[in-house]
Amino acid sequence: MNSTHIIIDDENEIMIKWHVDDVLNIRPDLTKDQALDVLLECKSRHDASVGINWEVIEITADCMFDRPKEPDDGQPSWEQEWSDFGETYDDSPPHLY
Repeated sequence: MNSTHIIIDDENEIMIKWHVDDVLNIRPDLTKDQALDVLLECKSRHDASVGINWEVIEITADCMFDRPKEPDDGQPSWEQEWSDFGETYDDSPPHLY
């Protein structure tokens, strides 16, 4: 899945290129224009201590563009199943006294 390119201009610097196809590998639902917008956003928010990587691209794309809803498979959600059995779900951490 790694299609980034490292270009060595001379012996003193390198440049790493990302392509819209890299974004589309992660988010095939986006258009090429949207994928370019994701790359431009990554560039504008670049943090040298993190860099641009697959996770940064995915998170940026997800923040900018909603993922398409998955088709309804006809199955109830886990929340519905719990309530059907009279159970409640509490995701707060247990407290020890």
